[in-house]
Amino acid sequence: MLSTKRTPLVMAAIALWTVIGPADPLQGQEKESEADRIRRGCGPPDIKHGVRINAIGRVRQMTADKALIHVVRPEAFGSLIQTKLAVDGKWMGVNLGGTYFTVSLEPGEHLLCSEAGNRALMDISVEAGRTYYVEQHPVKNFVGKMKNSLRLLDDKEGVRALIACRQSETFEKAK
Repeated sequence: MLSTKRTPLVMAAIALWTVIGPADPLQGQEKESEADRIRRGCGPPDIKHGVRINAIGRVRQMTADKALIHVVRPEAFGSLIQTKLAVDGKWMGVNLGGTYFTVSLEPGEHLLCSEAGNRALMDISVEAGRTYYVEQHPVKNFVGKMKNSLRLLDDKEGVRALIACRQSETFEKAK
């Protein structure tokens, strides 16, 4: 049976929390705005890309000193609309519906930015020698505009999505 009596220490802690509020780990530091995160995570807006789709994909081999990231877009919905992905401000690849591409990343913290009608951001921490699967998920909103989101898949979901996709190769279009 739980006691409804509170000890003096608990009462003091509650009083202190009421006066100063909960602890904020970023107290005294400025929190990064969404606009700053977009500038830091997304690639330059003036770069245009094209996509080639390979009938037979070549799965990139993993190296022990890097993380391997498969960026998948298994849904065919809006298949001709590009979903670009940047890592830490650099465009890395573009998917169409039913395609994937692969990038190698240094271990550590990274900011991903997917662009297709909007910009979706995702923080990811990767370890050397591991494989990750990130899904780009486009949807139309209620006014018919394309929006997208990013989701980290577990290994089982990721392999299933990868098998369902063809490999895309991205190239920069001349200005």
